[in-house]
Amino acid sequence: MSTNKFAFTFGVGQSGYGYYVVFTGTYDECRHQMFESFGPNWAFQYSYDEEFLRVAKKWGWKELK
Repeated sequence: MSTNKFAFTFGVGQSGYGYYVVFTGTYDECRHQMFESFGPNWAFQYSYDEEFLRVAKKWGWKELK
């Protein structure tokens, strides 16, 4: 399996709304890390790439570090 970066966003009403988190690993490893860190309190998983960064900029999302 290949290792990549994935970004996770938060939904309206969730404490991280307007932010995203990035993890490195396989799709499943990153998803597991997100559940370990935030439980089910997040919205979507995306490939962390130029397209995602364009969308994040458009919507004003900031990386949560």
